[in-house]
Amino acid sequence: MRRALTTIALGARYASSLSTSKRKILVLHGKGGSGASMKLRFQAIENALPEFDFTYATAPHELDGGGYQWWTLPPGVRSYQATEYGGVDAALDVVRSSQADVVWGHSQGAILLGFAAATEAIDWLGGAKLILNGASWPKPYEAELERGCRGDTLHVLGATDDINPPEQARRLAACFDNARVHVHPGGHYVPTDEAAIECYRDFLLSGAASDCPLPMSTDAPQVMIERTLNSLAGDDVDAALRRIWDLAGDTFKYYYRFDTLDEFIKDAKQTSDEFATSFYGMAITGKRWTVLRPFTVAGGPDGWIGTCVVETVARDDRKRKWIWELRKRRRPPRMGEWYIESIGSSDADGTFDVA
Repeated sequence: MRRALTTIALGARYASSLSTSKRKILVLHGKGGSGASMKLRFQAIENALPEFDFTYATAPHELDGGGYQWWTLPPGVRSYQATEYGGVDAALDVVRSSQADVVWGHSQGAILLGFAAATEAIDWLGGAKLILNGASWPKPYEAELERGCRGDTLHVLGATDDINPPEQARRLAACFDNARVHVHPGGHYVPTDEAAIECYRDFLLSGAASDCPLPMSTDAPQVMIERTLNSLAGDDVDAALRRIWDLAGDTFKYYYRFDTLDEFIKDAKQTSDEFATSFYGMAITGKRWTVLRPFTVAGGPDGWIGTCVVETVARDDRKRKWIWELRKRRRPPRMGEWYIESIGSSDADGTFDVA
């Protein structure tokens, strides 16, 4: 058997156009906030989730004392007490026009997600993951909520929240058929401690591999790298390995020149089983991967060589970094197409110079 080495040459070809495959997170602030204020609060979360692009919406109704709100309420009335939300259609229009893979609401923004899901007021929302932080019960929509809601949701609540009592958030979570609940010891804020970050990553990244298509020869470099990793971690490992074999270049084929396709698949899976921190061990049975440095081209967009740095966490929690080197074909008939030259591992301690 030819075990996976610290450098794996794949040789897959790409179209020359560069793009990112990052998924989009739309963030909705609470009453009195704004998109700009939430962006400041989310810096630690953005840093912990480099796989996503974040956008921040601002509610349509301005408050007299500053900030914005998603709907209006009579003086002294809370959202879980009100029988009607004023101007809510304008709020739904803001969200409706900002389609995303994930919507993350805090306080009033989280309440909005609860009743929008229950009423199916936003057609694309049913296919998105929802994070509801510090929510309360949307009383005007309790009939729709009590009929039950479909959706992949994470409900984050503070044990000492004195703005929106945590029992309100639990009541809302109970309406969803696929709800997770994370309780932090604090009050009415978005937690960014280690336990919360781990919870966010687990919720947002779980299931991503099985939903990702196989890499294609027409993929842009960053897209193909991420699709390769996701498909290897998905439900059909054999299909992913067959696609890698189909797209492989001469260097890869030379290394496996004595193997048939079936033997290559067997070798890769055996390597994964025996060596947790090998490339195939990390890709097939690892816990997660993170792009530390997206694909960049030396010499600007017209350059012919580029790299991407990925960190992987093995099934036994050991970490390893990998530098993917991609090159552009410089001769016809496929001039301008990208292919993966190699995937080089870090040192045993998980470090290498990527400057």
